[in-house]
This record gives sequence, structure tokens and C-alpha cells, in this order.
Amino acid sequence: MTSWRESIIEALRTLGGQAAYDEIYAEVAARRQHLPNSWKEIIRRTIQQSSSDSSAYIASQTDAFYSVAGLGHGQWGLRSETLPAEYVRNVAVPVEAGQGYVVDSVVRRAIERHAVEAAVTHYEAMGAEEILELGKPYDLLVRLNGTELHIEVKGSTRVLNSVILTRNEVSHAHQHPHTELYVVDQIHLETDNAGKVSTSGGRTRVWAPWAPSDDTLTPTVFLHRLQ
Repeated sequence: MTSWRESIIEALRTLGGQAAYDEIYAEVAARRQHLPNSWKEIIRRTIQQSSSDSSAYIASQTDAFYSVAGLGHGQWGLRSETLPAEYVRNVAVPVEAGQGYVVDSVVRRAIERHAVEAAVTHYEAMGAEEILELGKPYDLLVRLNGTELHIEVKGSTRVLNSVILTRNEVSHAHQHPHTELYVVDQIHLETDNAGKVSTSGGRTRVWAPWAPSDDTLTPTVFLHRLQ
């Protein structure tokens, strides 16, 4: 089974290289089938024990994480590293950006771009009269056969059995009857000797119409309002 540290690293890569605890919790939860009662504490402890920024750092551990805004702010990032072998066919050449590398955010954008372009091609082939890229609160506005469709697009290099949704994405899908979910997983990534990332392939699936029901949603993070 993948270690907690590996799951956190994967989560931070997906999140662009740095994120707050709540975002890390959600990404890690989506990757692990069984979560013990203390899973959030385990994540925090694993990060702190693998970061020389923390007083809990264990010297024998790889210094994998750094505190983005200073200790106490709950935001962590990946220290300098290249992409692992399962992501690329050739060796990635990192692009330096201060304390770390920006290659993870580049990869994330490449995956998102690949998925959106695949969706655009799909709806063009269906005869869409107009396609607009929005990003929020949904990715594509498609006018097809006189109907306005709102398309949520998700992409990944992994095999996806679930996707992470924001509260706004769920709310919008429930409010708009012509919402569709377009998913591209198993996207292949390559980098050339200059560090340029390219994408290809992937499995595409469409849920139409789409409105996530309560029995398909799993809460992974809760926001507690202090009173």
C-alpha cells in the first residue's frame, strides 16, 4: 500500500506543488480506500516529520516539504524535485523558481489543458454551434442543438474511480439541468530534454445529464465555523 508520505506528495503534485491542509486532506482522502479515525493527524504529523521547517522534523527522513507562509499558517509545499518515472518517459528538467521547482504546476496545467481540449473536440464533433471556456463555475459553455450545456471537465494521469468536486461545482450541477461531466483519465505525460511537458491519449467518459446524488458524494473535509 502507498505510504502516507507518498500519498501527500501525490496530492501536492495534483494541487500544483503547494496547498493548505484542507486541500491536502481532500486529495489524500481521494487516494486512500481506508481512513483511520486519526487520518488528518497522521497527515499533519507526516508532513511535519518530513520538513526541516518543523521542530518535529526527523533528521533521517527526506526533507520533502516546506512551510509556504511560515509555521502556524497550515500551508505546505513540495521542496525541489523532478517528476517521478511514472509521470514521464524521459528525465524531466526542472525549472527553478525560488525555493522549489514549478514543474508540478506546469504538469497540472498540462493535464487540465489536455482534458479541456479533448472535451472541446468531443462537442465540436457533436455539432456544437458555440463553445466558450469559462473555468468557473464550470469549465465549458456549449450551445448544442439550441440547448445551453454546462460542462465540468476533469483530467488525470491515474485511473479515476472518483473525482474531487468543490461545493460550488456540486451546487451548480444541481441548479442547472443541462450539466454534463466530461472525464479524461490515464493521460500520458512526456517531457523533452528542455523540460517541456506534452500530453497524449487518455480514456474519455461523459455523464450526461449529470447531477451528483447524495449517495455518490463522500464528505472528505469539513469547515467548522468557530462561535
